[in-house]
Amino acid sequence: MGFSQWIPVLVALQFFIGIIIFYLIKNILNDNINKEKEGEGKERKGKGR
Repeated sequence: MGFSQWIPVLVALQFFIGIIIFYLIKNILNDNINKEKEGEGKERKGKGR
């Protein structure tokens, strides 16, 4: 009886944790992509000049 009551809570926790991890990874990847784009842009400008 007691364990069955915890199943929805565990599922909800996994769901929220998954969303949080997904957004953290997404933000990290976006930061890396933006840094790479900025670095390439600076290098291109430097080479052009």
